[in-house]
Amino acid sequence: MVDADEIASFKHRGSSGPAEMPFTPQHFELARGDVETLLPCLREVPLRKAFNGLMSYAPDGFPLIGPIRSKPGLWVTI
Repeated sequence: MVDADEIASFKHRGSSGPAEMPFTPQHFELARGDVETLLPCLREVPLRKAFNGLMSYAPDGFPLIGPIRSKPGLWVTI
């Protein structure tokens, strides 16, 4: 969890934007291990881009989700 006061503005965060935080490999290890257990073929696949991104939630505690207008059929969580 990130306190709202810790989220930098675009001016202070630069091109990565306010929702991207520095990558911390130790926080990723558990998730990577779970992925490798479920999908063994990914064990030898290196990360192409590593980042920590903040995920927004609606007041009901669920993530924001919706379609991408320029890509019919593609939905993302924000």
